[in-house]
Amino acid sequence: MASANKLTLFIVIFMLAGILSGAVIHSYASQEAIAAWSDNITLLHRYFLTAH
Repeated sequence: MASANKLTLFIVIFMLAGILSGAVIHSYASQEAIAAWSDNITLLHRYFLTAH
């Protein structure tokens, strides 16, 4: 049961890290940097959804 709790903790931590990094990028980056970040993260998203 302890490993399930550890996995849940990691998931929550990385979800919060994603929210925090998104907020920081949105607050401090230029519009061009945000557009580039969005394009790059979309490529990563597509890779993991199509990888089998």
